[in-house]
Amino acid sequence: MTLLEHLNKVSIELGFRDFRHLTDDGLVYVVEDIIETAGKDYARECVVASLEKASENAEVTFGEYEVYQTSACADDAEVDKQSITDPKNIILL
Repeated sequence: MTLLEHLNKVSIELGFRDFRHLTDDGLVYVVEDIIETAGKDYARECVVASLEKASENAEVTFGEYEVYQTSACADDAEVDKQSITDPKNIILL
């Protein structure tokens, strides 16, 4: 869902037609709360999507062997931090 879709969703939940009409009608005092709520929802969605992608791209080493899927028992497994923090894992919806 895009940020505008989140803004519209929160506006509708508060009883308004949508976000654009809310600002057109001069109800600016409500806009700040809607932007904060919708922004948090949007950010949460982006973070979840980014973490899911990072987990898919995580490179794990087990001793001297590289593994690309989770092992059942991995006492000396190590995750390559760079494979998780790679900017390609950031998802903006």
